[in-house]
Amino acid sequence: MIIQKYPWPASALTVDDMVLLYHVRKSLSPRVPITRLIAQAVRAMYMNITPTRVQKPKSKPKKPNV
Repeated sequence: MIIQKYPWPASALTVDDMVLLYHVRKSLSPRVPITRLIAQAVRAMYMNITPTRVQKPKSKPKKPNV
């Protein structure tokens, strides 16, 4: 099996990006981890560029043990 590796997304952040994230984090109460801010930004952007909202697949109901 071939395992494909991807570059770490945070490696694309610049010093200016990190400064901005730091100031946003500092201004929030309660403070939010920078990783959560990044995740929220990715989700917000992704939802803006997709025509329909992607939903999690529904899990199949378990059959009762009889």
